Amino acid sequence: MVAGVFHPSLLPWFFIFSTSLAWLPPPPGGSFHERTRRRQHVDGASASAASESTLQIRPPVAHRDELSYVLAGDVSAPSSSSSSQSFDSNALAPLPIPMFLRQSPSSPHPLLSPPRRIPNPYGWMRDDTRTNTTILNHLHAENEYSRRMTAHLDGLREQLYQEFLASIQETDYTTPALKTTSDGKGYWYYTRLEEGEGYPRYCRAPQQQQDQLLPPPVNADWDTKTINTNNETVYSSIFTNEEVYLDVPSLARNKTYLAMGAIAVSPNQKYVAYSLDVKGGETCQLYVKHIESGKVWALYNHQKKDGHAVGNELLECDGSIVWNDESDAVFYLTMDDKHRPNKLYRRQIFDSHGHWIDKEGSRMEEEDDLLLEEKDELFNLRISKSFDGKFLLATCSSKESSEVHYLDLQSTTKDRQGIPSARELVCIAK
Repeated sequence: MVAGVFHPSLLPWFFIFSTSLAWLPPPPGGSFHERTRRRQHVDGASASAASESTLQIRPPVAHRDELSYVLAGDVSAPSSSSSSQSFDSNALAPLPIPMFLRQSPSSPHPLLSPPRRIPNPYGWMRDDTRTNTTILNHLHAENEYSRRMTAHLDGLREQLYQEFLASIQETDYTTPALKTTSDGKGYWYYTRLEEGEGYPRYCRAPQQQQDQLLPPPVNADWDTKTINTNNETVYSSIFTNEEVYLDVPSLARNKTYLAMGAIAVSPNQKYVAYSLDVKGGETCQLYVKHIESGKVWALYNHQKKDGHAVGNELLECDGSIVWNDESDAVFYLTMDDKHRPNKLYRRQIFDSHGHWIDKEGSRMEEEDDLLLEEKDELFNLRISKSFDGKFLLATCSSKESSEVHYLDLQSTTKDRQGIPSARELVCIAK
């Protein structure tokens, strides 16, 4: 009887004793130690192999120009010999000296005088033209070093890629969206994605009846490949009378880089305007395509230099593009030297007879119409169109606030005495 009695006061001691037994290490030579030893051996072997393969690889070393510096402060021309000595005591500087300007024009604090010289040993690596062979060779060497250091991960990288690819339905299409013109003619617009293609194809199919609010039936063999008239392997059409109005894979062919900006179909559905970035600098060029004939026009720069329009340079912008209500002009944005969208322009591209007027090499008598300029460097400008297509929306936004301007495209069309002006832009929100 006494041996079977467990007094409650002994409970804490029993808990400590049982816990200590549970955390006792297994005896040496057991299976636990064997598994741990084997795992450490394998991990150590793989780590040593990887380290041995990378010991012979040395990173490229960038040259330090110890004589290079920048000036911060009052960089105006010195007026005395003493200030001249303080302004520049290094007569060996081979290049023009970069200068730090005041960050805020409204700052009440005086500039440093004489200016302070700040070492800039890697300043030689800045090249806004991106054509310096020394800099490019160093960047190529950095990329090669990174590739060799991670070469042992190529198999894992390919395995992960194939796993991700297996979970994606490559041959697919988006939900069709109906778009109609003022005369009631409509098209179903959608995007096709095909296996093996890195870019989509933008397609449309005509609306069979004006009161048809649902897409037409999908062809049963839409995801099977056929041979077209040009002896090319293509997929069957999704809907009857399918039309590819923008074939991005064809645009990307024979190009080392291509990124799509904006794609906008004109209100009369005869044209499609799109922007392309072919260099990777996030600067786009604008094009307009006649959908029925397939003819493509490029937009050229009309900004004047030395009092004359250039005419033979492609227009460079941020990629945004919006049509006017008459389908004869487009709105676009240009950027400043800091790559900030800051100016909203309007360009007339067709005359009253529907003829293209923006030709290569042409020197326009007038520049494009500047409708809005955002001078505050903290704000970016972007444009869009309202869902009903009646208004152009220009939004100036920063990280803390934004304001929206609108332009009534239809009223501008009806009572236009010329072209829209900045006075027609109305600010509706701040």
